Formats: sequence, C-alpha cells, structure tokens
Amino acid sequence: MAGLTSTGLSVKRLQDIRDEITARLTAFFGEDINTTEDSVFGQLRDSVAPGESSLWEQLQIVYDSQYPSRAEGQQLDDSAALVGVFRKGNITSKINASVTGDNNVLLPTGFTVAVNTTQDEFEIVEPKAITSSSTTKTIISVDVVSNSTAYTVTIDAIDAVYTSDGSATEAEIVAGLIAAIPIAIPTVTAVSTSNSNEVLITSVDETDAKDITLDTNISFVKVTTLIPLQSKDYGPIVAPIDQLIDIKTFISGVDSATNKTTPVLGFIEESDADFRERREVELAKTGSSSVLAIRDRINLVEDVRSTVILENYTGSVDGNGLVAHSIQAIVDGGVSADVAQAIFDTKPVGTDMNGAVTETITDSMGIDYDIKFDRPTEVPIYIEITLTTFSDYPSDGDDAIKAALVEYATNNLFAGDDVITSRLYSPINATIGHQVDSLFISTSASPTLDTPITIALTELATFSLANISIV
Repeated sequence: MAGLTSTGLSVKRLQDIRDEITARLTAFFGEDINTTEDSVFGQLRDSVAPGESSLWEQLQIVYDSQYPSRAEGQQLDDSAALVGVFRKGNITSKINASVTGDNNVLLPTGFTVAVNTTQDEFEIVEPKAITSSSTTKTIISVDVVSNSTAYTVTIDAIDAVYTSDGSATEAEIVAGLIAAIPIAIPTVTAVSTSNSNEVLITSVDETDAKDITLDTNISFVKVTTLIPLQSKDYGPIVAPIDQLIDIKTFISGVDSATNKTTPVLGFIEESDADFRERREVELAKTGSSSVLAIRDRINLVEDVRSTVILENYTGSVDGNGLVAHSIQAIVDGGVSADVAQAIFDTKPVGTDMNGAVTETITDSMGIDYDIKFDRPTEVPIYIEITLTTFSDYPSDGDDAIKAALVEYATNNLFAGDDVITSRLYSPINATIGHQVDSLFISTSASPTLDTPITIALTELATFSLANISIV
C-alpha cells in the first residue's frame, strides 16, 4: 500500500502508476480499448504518469528531509540546526604578510601575493596601507645635519633621542641613533644600511608591529607593515615561512612581500556524509552536559582555536570567582560577536555569565542581551637552548629553530595546556646539524630549569621569536 504506513513512507513506482491509469481507463471505456504506447489512450496515460511519479518522488524527499541519516543539502543543514550542529562551510586560509614599500602607500582590495613554489594566491579583501603607525621593519634617513640638535625617533610613544655636538656629521648622527634606539626601546634593533645616512629599525619579534614617528630632520625611506590576506581558493592553502613573496598586483611604491608566520588554514565545505558523521559525534559529546554543548558550539565559530567552560552551579561565589549559577567561557580566537552569538544560542535560560568581554546580542523579538566571556591570559614562555653545531648546520639554523618552536606553539598549545619540555625537542630537531646540550624554559627571562610549566585553564602559553635564545 502506497503512502504513509506504520512502516514509513511507501511511494508508487512509475510502472505502478501506469498500470493504475490503464486500469481506470479500461474500467471507464471498456476492456477492448487500445492502450498501447502508440494509441490515443496510451499517449494520454504516458503523458500523465511521469508527473504523478514526480510528485511521489518529491514526497519521498520531503519525508527523508526530516531524518538526518537521509536528508541532503539544505534539508540536512536545517535538520542538524535543530540540535545546534552546523555544517562547516568553505573557509579561506588567512595569513599576515609583511609588505614593504613607501610610507602610506594604499594597497587596494584584490592586491595579490603568491607562494613562489606553488603559485597559490592570497589577496587583500579590503584596502590597507603600508604605514609607519603599524610597522615591523623601517628604514629611516637623516636628511638634515645640524650642530647641537636633538634627533628624535618615537616608537610606541617612547622617545629615542640623540643630540649632536657642535661639529655634527652625518656618520656621527647615524651612529648616535643606532646606539640610542635599542636602549630606549629594547624590543627593536637598529643597524646601518649600505647608505651612509640610513638606519634600519626592526622589531625583535617580526610579528610585533610598532608605531613610529620622526622629527623633521629625519624621514622614512621604506616601511614594512603586516597586511592581512586570505587565500583566493577555499581550503587549507599552505604558505611556508618566507615563501609568500611573488607580488601579482603591481602598485607603485610597493617593493616586496614575505611571510614570517604560516597561515591559519581554511577548509572545504563538509560533504553530506562528513556532516552527518560529525553531527553524530557532536551529539554524543553534547548530549550529556549543557557546558559541553556551549563549548562545542563555540568551537564551531570561525578562527576559534580552543574553548574552556567553567561552571558554578552553587548559590554563592565559588573558588574561581564565578557568581552563583553562572558560567565563564574562556575563548581563544574568533570574532567576539560570533563567539557571543554562539554562547547566546546554547546557554541555559537564567544562567549568569562572567567575563571581561561583553557583546550585545539582539534576539528575534528585538530584545538585547549582554553576553560576557573572557579571553585566555597570555603567559609568555622564555626558552634558552644550548647547541653544539656541526658542519651541516645551516647558516639560518638558529632562525629556523626559533620559527619552528613558534609554529609548534601556535598549532599545539591551547588554553590550559602545560608546556612540556620534552615535546619541544621535535620542532628543534627538525633542523639538521646540531645536538641539544641543554633546553631550559621559564615564564621569566634567562630560564635555568627544564621542568614543565603548569598553565591554568584560564591561561594560554605563548612563544615569540624575541623570547627564544640559542647559544
């Protein structure tokens, strides 16, 4: 029997429909009518039957759409959304490129740089400027030589000053600035260039942008700014360090580009099969705990690396400082408004929140709610490595080891993860030609211990090039 039954939906096949129409025609006009395919009655039947069959097929699709195991496409998305699980869509890979050129050159939307080995392209999605107000590397020039004059370079509101004597020379002023700048601002270096009147200022950590201003006797020659780019293609587009260098869009005043970090990798939209499988996994994880449900929903937000949820189910402030009947979400990464929306979508009614970040979410009835959460407190880790190097140790081996350690932390250390000394040997040993004589770590400069560092759930261990020394 076709239709909805106790065993589900049973649809009519095309041949069954043709047979039913034939039976009705012969019952009405008599058994001796001609119902072959070439007859009038046969052609009438065969023009009507496919339409009725299509209706049954659509009914089957509508019926299947209610069940994630059989739903497809948008119907599967809608079904999964009812339990707070959402398909991972196409996401581009994202990276910050170090672009060098004249100060205040505007890079337009669509400015493109490619990986030199693969020619995978990354582009700007909104105009950005190469600017001395956000620079990681800058060349300045001494334009005016004056006696008894203060030459001032201001970096992040700190003045580095050299005052010339009564018989000033260009070389004297340049040397004076090279000495004064790192003393005033230890997070940068200053060296001479091949031009006698120039000074190259570089952040020790080349991902640390500085705001630099100059007095009227000094000018900018070249400026390097971190420019956010995204891949033109969806998915995990790889760009090894210092390989994003081929500029595809000519802009007057732009000289070069490179990358000092690897991208945050994107992904390709989940297939129906992968989405169904992940839905089952998510339901298995979230079904027993609303806290886990909130965490897993937040982790679906683009660019979120990790989430920790603390809960106070008592009627008073607990040992973590959480107010009664509340939660605290500690979220690493993601746009704040998107994180707040995820919390709003999943937190139980009446649950209070804790946190220094507040975003206002408006519900479908136009009512505003203040959603609170926290970002993990960053804990800088200092690393000191003593090496014995051999003949095959590369000339840039120290830089390669430092970059590998920073990349390890980016990809493997999340909020609440302890720093285990032994796990650092793998990224170090990715560079050939050495042996590790000692490896010390600490949360303060000049570490002397190799014991693991405990990181609280509300903290995030961070590595930077400036805090890694190799001797």
